[in-house]
Amino acid sequence: MRCLGLISGPQTDVMPIYWRELHAEVRHRIGRPHTARLIVESLDGHGLGDLTMVTNRRRASERVRSAAFRLAAHGADAILLCSSPLHLVAHDVAKRLDVPLVNMIDAVAAKLTLMHLMPVAVLGAIGKDEERMWNDGLAVGGVHRTILPPPSEAEFIAGLLRRGNEGGSVSPTVRARMVRLSADLK
Repeated sequence: MRCLGLISGPQTDVMPIYWRELHAEVRHRIGRPHTARLIVESLDGHGLGDLTMVTNRRRASERVRSAAFRLAAHGADAILLCSSPLHLVAHDVAKRLDVPLVNMIDAVAAKLTLMHLMPVAVLGAIGKDEERMWNDGLAVGGVHRTILPPPSEAEFIAGLLRRGNEGGSVSPTVRARMVRLSADLK
């Protein structure tokens, strides 16, 4: 079985989700007791900086590329970036790797197209660059009808993601605002 290298960003709470889903998919495809062969490297936020700034993006690109090289040296046959903001540097990282870099946006676009789910709302992008990355990437993948929330709502959603789910609970006020936003986007 091939080995997948996973690189996570500073949002450590998402790595267990990737881990669980990858193992579940392997078990679904080839049965128990098989598990996915995974190598993980977590990058902390120090040095990644604000990926919306070009100077930080170059530094972040070098850190992600170094992590990808280490994972490949330890046997990873492909690399997956487990953080949407890290995909802002994916193109630069991929062109210097000897192993494939799995593009999250391509995978999402393929699944949405297969399921005929359109239009799609792009929610949770942190900053205009990440929003544009998703919007353009989905269009290249065949998802041509995307909905972007108004800037004030986009910032609200991004703020929720930056803070995390605050202990697993969402206040009634936040829940009501998300329901209202969802209805407005239809």
